[in-house]
Amino acid sequence: RREVQAKEVRLNGVGALVDGMLPKLFSTGAPAEARVRIEAQMRAARPEAVAAVLRGMAARPDTREVLSRYAGPLLVGVGEADVITPLERARQLAGLVKGATLLVVPKAGHLAHLENPKQVNDALAQLVRRAAG
Repeated sequence: RREVQAKEVRLNGVGALVDGMLPKLFSTGAPAEARVRIEAQMRAARPEAVAAVLRGMAARPDTREVLSRYAGPLLVGVGEADVITPLERARQLAGLVKGATLLVVPKAGHLAHLENPKQVNDALAQLVRRAAG
């Protein structure tokens, strides 16, 4: 799928990809300014760069086995309304690392850090404090 998207972007630009992805990135109640900012950034991206990212994502290996050997602090954050990384997938990822923390951000999509930055920043600060001992 991503290789097909990469070819489409190289041939026709990023417009169709942005139109398809943008609704998946945010919850319905996302701040308008966040949507506008991300849409502008996405539309400004060079098609060659976007195609390269898509091909890289298509080729990336499954790293769950590597993650399962990780023994450090881990925060897995997911928006409650995330359709790209659903909650069950985030739970699975968090379950691979002993002691991992799962943060479910209410009323947020895939870009939860833009929809509820305080909750995400507070969770990251707590993770850093815990890691520092």
